Formats: sequence, C-alpha cells, structure tokens
Amino acid sequence: MKEIFFELPIKEESTFFLKIVALPLITFITIYLIYTIAMMLLKNNKNIVMEDFKIKSMVVKSYSTLSTLLLINVYFGFFIWFNGTNKFEWGTFPMEITNTYIQMIPILLSILVSGFMYWKNIKLIKKYI
Repeated sequence: MKEIFFELPIKEESTFFLKIVALPLITFITIYLIYTIAMMLLKNNKNIVMEDFKIKSMVVKSYSTLSTLLLINVYFGFFIWFNGTNKFEWGTFPMEITNTYIQMIPILLSILVSGFMYWKNIKLIKKYI
C-alpha cells in the first residue's frame, strides 16, 4: 500500500493508472461514508426537529464534502512531507510518467471530485431555497 499512496515516483504505468482510478473513487466513497454517519447521528438525535429535512441533508452533505476535502489536504501534506521537495524538478517539465507533477494527477482529481460535489450541492441548496 505504501508504494501506491506514498511513494514518489511510481515507475509502473499500471500502478499509476490504478492510483488515478483509486484515489478519486476513495474520495467519493469517503464523502458518502461521512454523509451516512452524519445523517445517522442527526436522525438519532431526538432534540432536532426534522422539518426541511431535504435542506438539512444537503447541508450535511456539504459538510461531509468539506471534511473529505480536509482529509485530502492532510494526505497531500503527508505526501509532500514523506517525499520531500527535492523530488520536484523546478526548472524542467519532462513528459514522462516519473515526472512529479504528473504523479500528482490523482490527488488533483480527488480535489476536483470533492470540489465539484460541493459546488453541485450548494447550487441545489440555492435552487431549493
């Protein structure tokens, strides 16, 4: 697992493409897992009146998306910390699979998935209100 999620650079194309698919998928699953847990906690709380349930569930989904984005950023920080900044080629951009910037595509895709889901949810909340 360490070579897939924390090692830089990944030299095998199959492992790199697995990471491109796995990281956004893990992000998507994490968003809905946090959303499900938060909705179960919200449902079990007897003090909360469940009027406008649809809006409250959309707000909880927004919070789960933001908390997943926080987790992605923590992962990105550890990723940079474990690999160091000396892996970056500051003056060149070689078009090969071992390029550090190309290796960051899965993390950027995860951030984009999370951001798109947040944007879409906020748009739905504004439409519903």
